[in-house]
Order: sequence, then structure tokens, then C-alpha cells
Amino acid sequence: MSDFIDYYLLLQVHYFANDDMIRTAYRKLSQIHHPDKGGGHDKFVQIQEAYETLINKDKKKDYIRTWMNHYIHEADFEFAELKPSLYDITMYHVKEVLMRYLKLISNNSFEDAYDLLSDYNKGKLYKKDFVTWQKLISEVHHLLEYNASLETYNHDKKGLTVTYKVKVKEFNRLMNHVEEDYFKRRMIYENHQWRLLINDIDVRSVIRKYKKILAMNKKNYRKILPKIDENHVTKHVSRKYFLNNCEYERLRYIRYGNPFSIVCIEDKYFDDLYHVLHHNTRQLDCYCDYSKDKILLLLPETNLENTEVVIKKLKESMTRKLNYSFISINDGYSIKELIQKVTRCESEKV
Repeated sequence: MSDFIDYYLLLQVHYFANDDMIRTAYRKLSQIHHPDKGGGHDKFVQIQEAYETLINKDKKKDYIRTWMNHYIHEADFEFAELKPSLYDITMYHVKEVLMRYLKLISNNSFEDAYDLLSDYNKGKLYKKDFVTWQKLISEVHHLLEYNASLETYNHDKKGLTVTYKVKVKEFNRLMNHVEEDYFKRRMIYENHQWRLLINDIDVRSVIRKYKKILAMNKKNYRKILPKIDENHVTKHVSRKYFLNNCEYERLRYIRYGNPFSIVCIEDKYFDDLYHVLHHNTRQLDCYCDYSKDKILLLLPETNLENTEVVIKKLKESMTRKLNYSFISINDGYSIKELIQKVTRCESEKV
């Protein structure tokens, strides 16, 4: 890259320089090196090119790519000495590559996502294993939303790496609720491009683990597992789906000891009540029309005390009296018996 010109060095500004600083430096140098002032024509043209490049947002993005390529691959230059700013890293579209990877994962385009991995990862992880791994994960965690924020950057033996903190919102198919998660993802600059650098992991071991979990779940609970497209969009569900959710929560209570409650609300004006329920319940809660004047509300992972808090909140939001009854999980009753008791207004505090 013998024809490379460092425009920052030419204008005598730091790579942290903003537009005002670049503009001031250009005006000063153009007066000194203008041909009418006795300056050289070639030098003046270079100063003009440097200014027009660094002051233009799109041109600057392209130039930064060349600028980084030059210094990263200089044999006698350590890139870490540059201490690149967060702005420089952002300008290079590192985040765009990461977001493209996440989009491919959310669309189940696992083979295309594999192409965005670093050569280091591809040397240890076959595409077939990667695709199988991601398919199994997607059967448990359905990616709904995702975003990333810049955290750190480093230069080590592997090269220049940038770490992002990723926030995702997923629908957990096994637990039947939406959850948020945070993790870190590293991007590495190699072969003149940015690629994802995942941590070393025994993928085949993870594949065996997920297969075992899914096989057990399919064998024991396949008939009552609710469909994902019915509940993560709206809390107001069909009666059949509501009963499925109740059965699912009972299984979770048996397996993990997680409590849940069922509330029966008697009211003639459902529209107002729908509005109150929608704005005063959680995403994992759901409700259904049980009869022409009764609505059932399911509160997963909610004990007796928390149920009373929810009811108090609903009462405060209503402009009229709220008639209700509720019941918590009890080993002695089936879901059918629990609903029969609560709809007969036989509140049982367990």
C-alpha cells in the first residue's frame, strides 16, 4: 500500500478530531500551501482531497476502512498503539455485521450465519454441527428481538477484537413465556473484514444435551404443549389454549415447585375489563372468556401473597366494584377441579 496517504497526518489532526477541528486545520494549511502563496500544487491538492474526504460522512467511512487496513497490516506497527476510539470502531460497521448474524439466526438461516464466523471458528467447527446446534437451540428459544451495544475493544494474538453486549428477547417454548437475556459477542478483524468470534465450546456435547431435553419433553408433554404463535402476541387467548397453559403450569409445579394461581373475575362489561387486564398484567399472564360473564386469569409463578397484590392493582384500576375469586395450586386438585372451585367463587387460599 505504497500509495496510501494518512489524511489525519497530512492535516495534522488527531483521529479523534471532529468536523470543526478538521475544518480549522484545512483552512490554516490551505493558506500556507496555496500555490498563490508560494506553496506546491501537489501538496495543496492532497490537502484538499484529505479535507473533502474527512468532512464527508460517506467518504470518511470508506477511508477509515482503508486507514485501518493499512495500519493493521503494517509489519512494524502495533495497531494497539493507535488506541482506536469507539467512534472509529462504530464507523467501520462492526455492529452491522453482528446484527446481520443475529437476523440470520432469527430467520433460521443457519448456513448463511455460519459464513459470518471467523476462520478460527470454522477451523474447529464444521458447518453441519453449527447448523444442527442452532436448529436445536431455536426449538427451545425463539428469538423475537435483539440489539447490541459496544462494550470493549482489544488487540491480542488473534488480532483486533471488539466486544458487544447483546440483549435479546426470546420466547422460551419449554417454559412458555417471554424472557430477556444478555450475553457478549466478539467480532474479529481478519482478511480485511469483520467476522464473529465465538468462544471455544464443545458443540457436540451441547447437541446431545438439547436432543435429550427435547426428546424427553416431546415424549412426556407433547399433547399439552401450547403453540407459540398463540400467546407471545396477545394475552387474550382461547379457552382451549388457556386450559393448555394451566396444565403446563401444573407440570412446571410438579417438576420445579413453581406456584401459580387462577383468578375468576365476574363482570358484564368485558371491553373495559380487557383494557385493565392488558395494562396491569405481565407478558407471561393470560386470560380467556370462560362464560358470558366470567373471565379467567392465569398468573404463572405467583403465590398467594402476590395474587392478592395483583387483584389489588386491578381493583384500583377499575371504576366499579370488582367481583372475583381466586385459587392457588394444590396437589390435591386437578386443573379441572381448580377451575370448578374458582368459578363457583370458592376461593381457597393455599
